[in-house]
Amino acid sequence: MLRILYTATFTAFPFILAIPGFGQTEIAGPRFEAASVKRSAALASDLSARGGRPLVMKGGPGTSSPGQLHYVGVTLTSVIDIAYEIKPYQLSGPDWLNADRFDVEARVPEGASRADFARMLQNLLAERFHAETHVEKRDVQGYRIALSKATNKLTPSKERANGQQAAVGTNGSEAKPIMRVGGGGNNFHVTATAQSIKALAKLLEDQMQMPVVDATGLDGTYDFVLAYSIDETASFDATVPFVGTAVERQLGLRFQRAKLPTKQLVIDRIDRQPSAN
Repeated sequence: MLRILYTATFTAFPFILAIPGFGQTEIAGPRFEAASVKRSAALASDLSARGGRPLVMKGGPGTSSPGQLHYVGVTLTSVIDIAYEIKPYQLSGPDWLNADRFDVEARVPEGASRADFARMLQNLLAERFHAETHVEKRDVQGYRIALSKATNKLTPSKERANGQQAAVGTNGSEAKPIMRVGGGGNNFHVTATAQSIKALAKLLEDQMQMPVVDATGLDGTYDFVLAYSIDETASFDATVPFVGTAVERQLGLRFQRAKLPTKQLVIDRIDRQPSAN
């Protein structure tokens, strides 16, 4: 089981889950018991200091407040990402979705699941913003991790006799699969134990906010260290180079720009002003 330990905070986004209703305008099903949606009363200076992130975004199934949704200074992009369990690069809509801010309060029915919660948000968007959507596949700019002509520099992890993945530390003791991520801003340092290249691709996808796929064909797990920047303007000889250079130098793999077919949620219509509570 993949465990990622973050020693610095950075924005990450949830994994994509296929749920019924993706792309539909309105879904018959669970709704919030009560909901309030209004333009945010948060100060512009507070929002600016957060670098575009919501001031508060908490509550719902699986949290410490499962019966109450509490969002302050949130963009509709953030709400849509949760409602349809997509990543930002999978959303196609007007620019104001990522600029205008709203405060949302809602009471979640007892016993609601995460799937129920997603449907409730979808219905809230349809009812208060008259959102209409459809899904289509589009080519999106991303990256592909591939084998290079040179031999890779990966160290295969040792495995238990029963086939379960487990690394062995330098002192001979068994180490659990883990990915430690340090740094912040654009620069990161990863120390991985018994991790797949697919897991690395998922991490980079979350950090770079664009699709990253594993095209190496390597299905094993590896121990590796990687220091890199996600800033594409980082110079080739920088102390912390762009991830493409770092992957090539430190892992012996290629990090190629590529147009990748990706499912897109397209906003056909959405009101900028929510209807009255």
